[in-house]
Amino acid sequence: MTDSPRFEYPEPSGDLSGPTRAGTLWRRLKSFGPAAIVASASIGAGETVIATRAGAWAEYGLLWVIVLAVLAKGVFVVYLLGRYTAVSGEHLGSRLARLPGPRGWLLVLILGVELAAAPFIYATIGQAAGNLLAHAVGFGDQRVWAIGFITLALALGAGVSYASLERQQIAICAVLVLGTLIGVALVRPDVAAIVKGSLSFGRVPPFPDWVRALPEFAGRPVWLEIATTFGFAGNIVVGYVVYAHWVALHGWGINGSKEIEGLRRDAADRPGVDFLRDDPAQAARMRRLIAPLRWDVALGAGVVFVVTAAFLISGAAVLYPEKRLPAGFALLTEQRSIWAAIHPALIPVYYTTVLLALWGTLNALPECYARVSHEFLGVLRPRVARVPYRRVLRAVGTVILFLTVPLVVLNVRPVAMMDVVALLSTNLGVAAVATGALWLNRQLPRPLRTAWWVEAGALASTALLWVVSGISAYQMWGKYAPG
Repeated sequence: MTDSPRFEYPEPSGDLSGPTRAGTLWRRLKSFGPAAIVASASIGAGETVIATRAGAWAEYGLLWVIVLAVLAKGVFVVYLLGRYTAVSGEHLGSRLARLPGPRGWLLVLILGVELAAAPFIYATIGQAAGNLLAHAVGFGDQRVWAIGFITLALALGAGVSYASLERQQIAICAVLVLGTLIGVALVRPDVAAIVKGSLSFGRVPPFPDWVRALPEFAGRPVWLEIATTFGFAGNIVVGYVVYAHWVALHGWGINGSKEIEGLRRDAADRPGVDFLRDDPAQAARMRRLIAPLRWDVALGAGVVFVVTAAFLISGAAVLYPEKRLPAGFALLTEQRSIWAAIHPALIPVYYTTVLLALWGTLNALPECYARVSHEFLGVLRPRVARVPYRRVLRAVGTVILFLTVPLVVLNVRPVAMMDVVALLSTNLGVAAVATGALWLNRQLPRPLRTAWWVEAGALASTALLWVVSGISAYQMWGKYAPG
């Protein structure tokens, strides 16, 4: 196959054929799609509980953690992964299987991490929703509500098409941004303190004495709380990996070529990415073709930052002055009563934004898990690639439900579950795939790689992710290890 012709990028057409102008801006904004699912799947228990809790004990002092998390994961990791598929036309699993070391070791690591973390993710978010629903309607066991919420989300998630899921998640993102901004405006936060907290990089406030007196925080290291907050300000690892698959579904970059299937067959037989034309004219054409990717990533990161920061700011403005930090998911119901005292209009806004945040995550995750499992297992075991995707989607949903229900019934401590998820999936797993993303970028011919400053930002982000993962693992061992 080494003598086969190199593939060319298709000629950009329509809005992609020239620079962005006022008349084309709205159509560029309509590129928002795959990153909407990533954003909506990110906004679950992390934003509604962890971010709010951070504001309740640290006031505005941890906004810089949200800034770094969104930049590292929501911008650099997502962009590098999506860009590789847009530029090369390859699905990530095909190339990551060739990462130095045993064949497919990173694919196995990602699948293993997600299998271990998935029940904790669903139990955490389901318990949060169950707690809120039980208090909202005034009857029923919160565990029953939680299991019902999880089951409905999995059932509907397994039956929806990708196009329908994308439209639904865009609508959820719009409501979340609007709802959280309304909530922030009504609680009248300290704007100067918001700016200061967003720029106070590296400053870690100690737990106040009244927080240390709470049973949930007794003996809890402050750095474990920081690592968990950082981890939940973003998505789980499959949420970032699957983004590249959705980029291909949209036909962005070279994926819009009529020869894309031939390209992928050719790429499968090549040890390197030497099947693309990489002269200056082709590189310039490629950069125009991936413009929708850049807009999509920017909008998705913006949604995650606005919503996460809004929940933290609300905790700082509402709970911090009262020195109130209810344990576990009681934080959600406690906020309802406090916000109601501020203004009755906040009650429907609060319920809508929180329940939509939780629903958006649980409803989107089956697609994330199933797409990545189908792709990665198909690379490791080719016969799996022939299994219909819908069958994989239903199987993934069934397994998740089977493993999640016992955690909900046993009422496992929410803080412990969140620490596990943060370590395995939102920190360690993302650090591993960020390392793979850097390697993927280096596999491209030099003219087709990212700009030097993008690669430098991705390298710094990857280093930060490994540092936070190390902190999380070390602090969790000290907190939870027997003896």
